[in-house]
Amino acid sequence: GGGGGGGVECTPSVVSTRPSTLLTHQLPAMSAQYVNQAYHPGYPPPQGGSTTNVVINQPSARSGKPSQVVLPNDWEHGPFGCFDNITNCLLVFFCHPCMLCKAARDLDETICITCCVPGAPIVMRTKTRLLYGIKGSICDDCVMMTVCGACATCQMLDQLDQPVNIDRFR
Repeated sequence: GGGGGGGVECTPSVVSTRPSTLLTHQLPAMSAQYVNQAYHPGYPPPQGGSTTNVVINQPSARSGKPSQVVLPNDWEHGPFGCFDNITNCLLVFFCHPCMLCKAARDLDETICITCCVPGAPIVMRTKTRLLYGIKGSICDDCVMMTVCGACATCQMLDQLDQPVNIDRFR
């Protein structure tokens, strides 16, 4: 073959044209029969040599639809557990906007979100829920923030005081 002593000759990249697959590997020069075998597993492998398995379907980081993902956790405190942390309860009662800014900072967001983004408390509650893997929906977050924004803010602040399980993101 061309180019060097005793090495394996390579062909250009082989690319699958099927929509759900991606294959861009350099393959050693081989017969068309083996390349067909990579796409058609029932095709017999070439004679007299070892075979190599070729991956034509890349693994996906996400399996299933988003609606099939089940979040396993519950809130650290119930929706009306405002008095579980009396300090947060009093601070939210006397200065709700200040405590929303604290929550924004705890969520690594700019405090400007609280006054510049419509529905910011709902967005912040949803981000908290997803960060901690808490069951619920955006609709639940909207109802809680609308019906009792102070209690929902206390619940969110209490949750943000808890450590995040980093293993969930590996």
